[in-house]
Amino acid sequence: MPRLSPRCLTCLLLLILPHLGLRAAAESTTPAPPEVAASAAEGEAHDPDDDFAPMLGAFALVAILVILVVIGFGVALGLAVALLLALLTAWGVVTVSALTGAATGSARTAARAFVLQVGGLLGIPSGAALGLMGWWLFDLPGRWGFWAGAGGLAGAAGGLALAYAFDLACRAIRNRLRHPTAGAAPAQEG
Repeated sequence: MPRLSPRCLTCLLLLILPHLGLRAAAESTTPAPPEVAASAAEGEAHDPDDDFAPMLGAFALVAILVILVVIGFGVALGLAVALLLALLTAWGVVTVSALTGAATGSARTAARAFVLQVGGLLGIPSGAALGLMGWWLFDLPGRWGFWAGAGGLAGAAGGLALAYAFDLACRAIRNRLRHPTAGAAPAQEG
């Protein structure tokens, strides 16, 4: 018999458990005895053996609301920090590109530095995500941090390669527009 990985077993349990819970809930619901149903219909007093405590329900409601507010505050704070980090990174990329252009006196160099930086920075999260997906899907050995880091490095290299290819294509297009006949074959007289 083939051995299933723990991840497969977890997925199977997550698929089966809701059905088991519904069956157990359906089996555990028993109709109320006729005398209890009749007393409830007539509006008689509350049964003293019933252990329902309304204050426990109110406490649970307040606790749930507090938990939701704290979680919401944490999510909002995390999003604010992530936005600040993204803005600072973008400002750094633009500043370094502008300084590169100012130091060389060429706007093309500044644009090239910008494209290379953006390519490398966009490759890091996409490579890390692909590394984690590969680790999870193929059950690769090692910890998830290793595969995220390796994927991030590979993504940065791939992003830089794509940015460099984009830069080469832009240079070729610019040269073709400047000298439209430079690549044409000489006309033959005949």
